[in-house]
Amino acid sequence: MEQILDEYKNMTSEGMRKAADDTSKEVQKLTKERARGRLGGTGEYAKGWSVRKVSDTYAHHRRTVFNRNLPGLAHLLEHGHGGPQPAGPHPHIVTDEETEEIFTKNVRKVIEEG
Repeated sequence: MEQILDEYKNMTSEGMRKAADDTSKEVQKLTKERARGRLGGTGEYAKGWSVRKVSDTYAHHRRTVFNRNLPGLAHLLEHGHGGPQPAGPHPHIVTDEETEEIFTKNVRKVIEEG
C-alpha cells in the first residue's frame, strides 16, 4: 500500500511540475509577444523575458517570469509614471487571472494524459 501511495505522490508531483513549467513558458511567450507588438522599439525589452525556478520541491513548483535585460522598465511601462514628461500605462504583462486560467488548462491537460 505504501508503495502505491509513493508512486501516486511522485506522479502527482511530476504532473504539477510539468504544468508549472508549461505555464511559465506560455506566460513568457505571451508577454514577449505583447511587449513586441505594443511597445515596438529595438526589441531588446521584448527579448529579455525569461523564466526562473524559484523553488522546485515536492509541494512547491514556483516559477517567476521576469525581464533580465531591463528589469526596472516593466513596472514603469505597466503602470505609467509621472515626472517632467509623464507617460501613461502600457499594460502588456500577463495578469494573475490569465496565468491562473493557463495553469488550470495545463493541469487538466496533465490529468487527461494520465
